Amino acid sequence: MNRTLETKQDRSRASPPHRSGGAKRFLSEASIDAALNRAIEHLKTGRNAAALACLRSLAAHEEERPERSNLAGLICLAANDAGSALPWFDRAIAIDPGHAQAWSNRGAALQELGRPEALACFDEALRLGLEEPTLFYNRGNLMLATQRPEAAIACYERALALRADYLDALIGRAGANKQLQCFDEALAGLDAALALEPRSDHARNNKAVLLLQRGDFEAGWELYESRWILSRTAKRALKLPVPEWEGQALEGKSILVFDEQGFGDAIQFVRFCLELAGLGADVSFFCRKSLHRGAVAKMVGI
Repeated sequence: MNRTLETKQDRSRASPPHRSGGAKRFLSEASIDAALNRAIEHLKTGRNAAALACLRSLAAHEEERPERSNLAGLICLAANDAGSALPWFDRAIAIDPGHAQAWSNRGAALQELGRPEALACFDEALRLGLEEPTLFYNRGNLMLATQRPEAAIACYERALALRADYLDALIGRAGANKQLQCFDEALAGLDAALALEPRSDHARNNKAVLLLQRGDFEAGWELYESRWILSRTAKRALKLPVPEWEGQALEGKSILVFDEQGFGDAIQFVRFCLELAGLGADVSFFCRKSLHRGAVAKMVGI
């Protein structure tokens, strides 16, 4: 998800601002800016916890500039804590109800939390005149997630009109066309995305799914390997110090097969473990516990 950033400083997370109760205090302008800048520097080096710690000193501060609260909310989002971001965006809006970027960013936080109020925030940002590609992209994603592909395409096209090289908007528009079963348009969109960024695993993965759906298995399976990079699969999470099998002889060797798709895929394709066993391999199937007593348990040789 994209967020609007209106200053040169970046984003992360912190404790929620104190809205009522407790002693309010004022910090110097220099102290506030120093805390925000330290948080941004920590984010750049992947130290999210340190970035959040920098913001805690600002929680009880009676801020008068909405852009600072908006920035604190963005820092929360960068640290993947949309819940803590919301109070900061609320504070920015309380100071300035016409702060369109705070409305847009509040919508982004609500969208990450899966809350339907996100749409009202995006629409308020539009009503206030915000014309930023990230706003239209996020709104397009919301339309797509709620099965409104035509509206999603309109949003993605607005985003692309503002930023022609907006890779994620190209991919999103292709997804909306796929949802409409306009497969030629979807494929053309993904090709445009890959022409812009040939190494985009997001575009490669989406194109792979589309090709497989259309029956182009040879090209589709090849591109589908990009899912290993894109998603949080078992292969990446376990970080096992073992090489990937590339078709070499398996006689007398061990091989580990991952369950990394849906239940139907696992049940359908687990039969190929028997073929691996037939090649002389000692096969282990790494799968969810709920599959242990089903078709997998009845297989012989693994």
